[in-house]
Amino acid sequence: MAKIKQLKKESTKAVDAANDKAFIFPLDSTNFIILGLGVALIILGYIFMAMPDHPDDFLTLTLAPIMLVLSFLVVIPFGLMYRKKTDIK
Repeated sequence: MAKIKQLKKESTKAVDAANDKAFIFPLDSTNFIILGLGVALIILGYIFMAMPDHPDDFLTLTLAPIMLVLSFLVVIPFGLMYRKKTDIK
């Protein structure tokens, strides 16, 4: 009986040691800046697309869709996946 209690204490110590590891958030401030830039480009693209005065303008038909596609497919994923280079010694 004493051995079982001792084994349980040792196993809980191992679990506690594993739980003590601090969670490191994978996104850095640089990631949030890039994501903010992507969101700003998306908002600007929708504003350009919604211009009611000039529906056949360059901004509405060409630039706004290009901005939206690049923001959704390039800037936002890059902001999520970007990681600073670290020196491995």
